[in-house]
Amino acid sequence: MSESIQFLPWFRTGLAATIEGDTGGTPVMLSLAVAVEAVRADDGDTEVTDLPGRSIRLHGPGAVTAVHDDQIIRRYPEPGATDPEPNYFCAVEFSSPDFPWRFTPAAPDADNRLQPWLALVVVEDVPGVLRSGPFGLDVLHIEDSARELPPPADVWAWAHVQVDSADPDVDPVALYARSPAALRSRLLCPRRLIADRSWIACVVPTYEAGRLAGLGIVNSGATGHAWPATGPVELPVYHTWRFRTSERGDFESLVRRLRPVELPPTVGVRDLDISR
Repeated sequence: MSESIQFLPWFRTGLAATIEGDTGGTPVMLSLAVAVEAVRADDGDTEVTDLPGRSIRLHGPGAVTAVHDDQIIRRYPEPGATDPEPNYFCAVEFSSPDFPWRFTPAAPDADNRLQPWLALVVVEDVPGVLRSGPFGLDVLHIEDSARELPPPADVWAWAHVQVDSADPDVDPVALYARSPAALRSRLLCPRRLIADRSWIACVVPTYEAGRLAGLGIVNSGATGHAWPATGPVELPVYHTWRFRTSERGDFESLVRRLRPVELPPTVGVRDLDISR
């Protein structure tokens, strides 16, 4: 049977899958119930005792100050590339299918949308746009988020999970348990690139708590998105690479450049001697 590909809007495992509501970026508190079985040694009877749940704190985006490069398995375009087509989306893939949502302090909404805690953005490589920051992270300086960044409320649409399986009805959770390599997560950047330009691709936080943590700023309770719908912003960068788009596009764009030409009547006509 040939392999099929499915795409999921998000993927979660562990305690993060039990999160309810949306905290806006603050860490999530969960109550973990514990059941204890006590076995009497004299007669072998079993007595089950329920103990009060313990509150545990899950890490949120404000606890992340770096992303290990081993988590990244593919980038497009490749770092240092000079000939990628400008009409393709820039992308980065992670080996863990739940990674883009691992620290999201929220549950999916009524439309099954779940915001990732990080996003991929691409900006033109100009002087001063990327500078050194705390914790060894670079800092991305944006003058106008409306022009350079996707709308913060739409970042959920640019992250997904790819499931490779011969069974189109496979359970992704069960498949991940027995074959982790069959699933991978991916971030896309929706920016339309311009031909023959130099670009910087950056993985940045999407929550204000993550932005402040990456910049080394103490969070006094700020929640919400990492960048405004418009205006300037500074974003810590978890991972970055550079590339340059080519002057030419892909096969489709080259075909669209073709124009019909009116041929003279002599084209395709040849005199033949049929006297014999």
